[in-house]
Amino acid sequence: MIGTMLRELAQARGQAKISVLKRYNKEEIKTFLVYTYDTGFVYHIKPGPIEVMQCFDRTEPLHMDEITLLESLHRKKITGNVARDAVTRVASAHGLLIKLILARDLKCGVAATTINKAMPGLIPQFKAMKAKEVPLEKVVFPCYAQLKYDGVRLITTIKRNVVTFRTYNGKVVNLPKMAKTLVGYIDNVMLDGEITIRGGKMADRTSVSSMINSAMHGGRILEDKLEYAIFDCMSVGDFEATRCREPYTYRYRDAAAIVETIDSPLVAIARNQIVNSPIEVEALAKQLYTDKMEGLILKHPAHMYTFKRSKDWVKIKETKTADLTVLSVEEGKGKYQGMIGALVCSGKVEGQNITVEVGSGLSDAQRMLSPDYFIDETVEVKYNSVILNTKTYLWSLFLPRFVCVRFDK
Repeated sequence: MIGTMLRELAQARGQAKISVLKRYNKEEIKTFLVYTYDTGFVYHIKPGPIEVMQCFDRTEPLHMDEITLLESLHRKKITGNVARDAVTRVASAHGLLIKLILARDLKCGVAATTINKAMPGLIPQFKAMKAKEVPLEKVVFPCYAQLKYDGVRLITTIKRNVVTFRTYNGKVVNLPKMAKTLVGYIDNVMLDGEITIRGGKMADRTSVSSMINSAMHGGRILEDKLEYAIFDCMSVGDFEATRCREPYTYRYRDAAAIVETIDSPLVAIARNQIVNSPIEVEALAKQLYTDKMEGLILKHPAHMYTFKRSKDWVKIKETKTADLTVLSVEEGKGKYQGMIGALVCSGKVEGQNITVEVGSGLSDAQRMLSPDYFIDETVEVKYNSVILNTKTYLWSLFLPRFVCVRFDK
C-alpha cells in the first residue's frame, strides 16, 4: 500500500496530491507520514544512497523493526557506526524505505503542508512571526530599523539545558558548537534570529544556505565561520503556547542582555536603531546597499510577537524577491532538451496570486537534477515587478530570476 501511494503521489500534480492522500487516510499510512515529516523526530544520521524505485515497490506497512530503529535513533540510544550498521541491517531485511524516512523526503513531491491539507493536524506545524512587504508610506513612525541579515532564519529553544535549533518552518539543525556556547548561560528561553556567514552580506546567502542544509541532514559544518544574530526572545513556555506578553522594546532589551552574558563571537545582537521618517529609512537603506547588505526590517517598538506574517515587521530591500512554491517543471528545448527548462512556481506577491515560469538563473547542473529536487520546495526568485499577463490574464512576474532553493522553508 505504501509503495502504491508513493507512485500515485509522484505522478500527481498540485491539488491532485491532496486527493491521493485522502484516499490513503489510514492509521498505518499516518504513522509512516509522521515518522517522515514530523520534525520533532530527529534521527541524527545521514541515510546514504537511496534507490527510490525500490521504495515505490513497498507493499506492507512499517515493520516493528523499522519503528524500533527510528525510535532508537531519535532518542540517541544508538549513534555513530552502530547506528549506521543498524540502518544497513534493517534496510537489507525490509527494503530501503527506512532511508527515505531518514532523509525526510519521500521523493514524490509532498511536504507537511500538503499532508495537513488532506489529514488536518497530522504533522505538527512550527509557528513563527514573519515580515510583510508594506509600502513605506504606511509605516507608523517612530520605529526600529533593524539590519536585515542575508542568511537563514533560526529559532532556538533552550529548555532544561537542551538546545534545539530549528528553521522557521520547524526543521531541526545540528549545530553542536553553537549549542555548547549557549547551554549553561541561559535556560527556558526562545531566541529568534538569523544565522549568517560572519558579516551577513548578500554574497554569502548561497554558502550559508548550503551549510545549514548539510547540518539539517546530520552533517558537521565549520561553525566558526557563522554568526547568530539574535533579534527577539521570550520564555519557552510562552513560545510553545503561542502567546506573547511583552512589547518588542522589552524583548529586544532582554535579547541584548542575553548576548552580553554569553560573550561569544558566534552570537551577536541584531543591529538596531530608531528612525523617525521615510527619509531616514531611505538614507539608512542606501548606505546598507552600498555596504552590500540586503536591507532593513522595520519593527514597531510596541508590537507583540504574533506567530504569523504581520505588518509589524516590514521588509525594506533594494532588489525585490519572492518566496514561491514549485508546482511542476517544464522540459527544456534545444540544448536543454531532456533537462529542466523552467520551474512553474506560484505564490502571493505584493497582494496578488501569481503563477510564473522561472528558467533564468538555473545553472546547467541544476537543470540536470531530478524534478523532485524542486517540486513542492520553496524557491527564492528575484523580479522587477508584478505584471498582468495579457494572454492568460493571470498575474505574473516581470524578469523572474531563480536564486536558490530555500531549504530552510
